[in-house]
Amino acid sequence: MMRHVLAEEDVPAVVERDHRSGGWTVLVAEAAVEDAERALENRAAMATNIDWDSFDPGELSPRDARLLASAPARRRVTRALLAFGTVLLLGMVLIGFLTMLLELLPFSEDPAGNDEGRQVNPATEASSES
Repeated sequence: MMRHVLAEEDVPAVVERDHRSGGWTVLVAEAAVEDAERALENRAAMATNIDWDSFDPGELSPRDARLLASAPARRRVTRALLAFGTVLLLGMVLIGFLTMLLELLPFSEDPAGNDEGRQVNPATEASSES
């Protein structure tokens, strides 16, 4: 809202996320600080003259009413998808970790009687038997 008020007054402003406080910050160039303060003070003064008791926002459109009614369901679906994605990612990491661990473990003899690290090539085995 503040950025729109400043844009109406031709005061360049940028809105950035403040990750420390979790809020938003409106940044204005130093040269435009006085203009920004004046524009925001004027808008605040205009808002104090509005009789909010007599303000009628009108009826909700069917689209807006449907969006407001479905907000809790959409929030549940979004949270469920986020939880499913997190569990899926952790499962993939666990499978990868277990695969790496199994690669490092020494194994005993194969059931076929081959040595652990020795690969058997049928072509060389057949020529040595002849």
